[in-house]
Formats: sequence, C-alpha cells, structure tokens
Amino acid sequence: MKTFFAAGLGFLPLILFWALMGTGRPNVAVAVALAVAVVASGSRLWSSIVKPPESAILAFLAFLGLGHIAGRTWAMDHAVTASFVGLGLYGL
Repeated sequence: MKTFFAAGLGFLPLILFWALMGTGRPNVAVAVALAVAVVASGSRLWSSIVKPPESAILAFLAFLGLGHIAGRTWAMDHAVTASFVGLGLYGL
C-alpha cells in the first residue's frame, strides 16, 4: 500500500495537469501542476529519496512553464500529447 501511495504522489502533478488542461486554461494547469511537482520533489529531496519519474515530470512541467512564459503557443497546443509521449517513452 505504501508503494501505491508513493506512486500516486509522484504522478499527481501529471494527473492534475491533464485534468486542468481539459478546462481550457493551460496557464493554470501548468502553474498548479508545477507547484505540486516542486512540493513533491522537494519533499523527496529532503528525505534523500529522489525518484526518476518525479524528476522527469518536474523537468517537463518546468519546460512547459518556460515555454508559456516565452510566449510559445506550440508548447501549450501540444502539451497533453507531449506528456503522453514522454510518459510512454519513459515506460520503455
């Protein structure tokens, strides 16, 4: 059960990102998911247990955030597709 909750915490930022992208507000989706990813990764870093999926999710959301700040609309237009492709490639 502990592993289930640890995995759920690690993928919570992506789940929030997907759910909030469905509302049509990508800026809110990226901001909330990035904030949750920073908190989750920070808590793992504090306890010296760094998980690669959480680091990859944090990097992906940071990239999307930077793309949004830079005004790149392609980053938001294809963000959900890119997240699924990245998750699939990571699973390989």
